[in-house]
Amino acid sequence: MNELPRQRAFLLQLSISTDPESDEVTGRVEHVQSGRACRFGNRSELFAFLGHTLSTRQDAERKTES
Repeated sequence: MNELPRQRAFLLQLSISTDPESDEVTGRVEHVQSGRACRFGNRSELFAFLGHTLSTRQDAERKTES
């Protein structure tokens, strides 16, 4: 089993104003396999996109296995 499956690959682009020491994390994230992308203004928005995308992908994979 591949520890780094393509279905879980994301491209993360951080803005120049991003400060990793604070919640000032802004930029754009794209799911490599689906091409879905969004801009985020803080860590919560980034992780919400990641969580939603991964849970949607897992639901789709379960349906195809059934």
